[in-house]
Order: sequence, then structure tokens, then C-alpha cells
Amino acid sequence: MTKDRFWIHGLVAGAVAATQEVAGSVLVDAYNGLKALIARRFGGKEDLADAMEKVEARPDSEARQAVLKEELEAVQADQDAEVVAQAQALLALARESGLAG
Repeated sequence: MTKDRFWIHGLVAGAVAATQEVAGSVLVDAYNGLKALIARRFGGKEDLADAMEKVEARPDSEARQAVLKEELEAVQADQDAEVVAQAQALLALARESGLAG
């Protein structure tokens, strides 16, 4: 998986988990933690917050995922070691739960 896709897979899996009963609280908590970290680091970026909300509303939408990817790139989120670590941990949890491939 390319670097730009791991963001989307982790965040989308977290968004799906947040709206479904199948995910355990650990996965939902990890997603909420990543969202909170992104908000702290890049809080003034309304477009990013809006993109995350829209992916939560329709996590299967490739168009919304593309906008989220674009907004994450715009703030250079992949350069923040803590954000990257939490996104990777979220993706690993999502895979363990069967919500990400």
C-alpha cells in the first residue's frame, strides 16, 4: 500500500467503525484519538475537518476519500511522526477487526 493510501484506509476504517456496532470500543477510541490529534495539530484547517466529517458520513465514497487525502497532503500530515504512528496503529486495529484489508 502506498503511503498516501494508508491514511485513507486507516481513517476510513475508523470512520466505518465509529458508525457500526461490529467494532470494539478500542477501535472506535483509536479513531477518535487520531481525529483529536489531527484537530490539535491542524485545527485551524476547516477544509480538513470538513473532509473528515464527510468521510464519516459516507466512508465508501471514493470522491470523499480523495478530498480527505488532498487535505491531509495540504497540511503535510504525513510529516508528523505522532500522527503517522497513530494512523498506522488504527489501521492495524482495523485489520485485526476485519474492517480493512
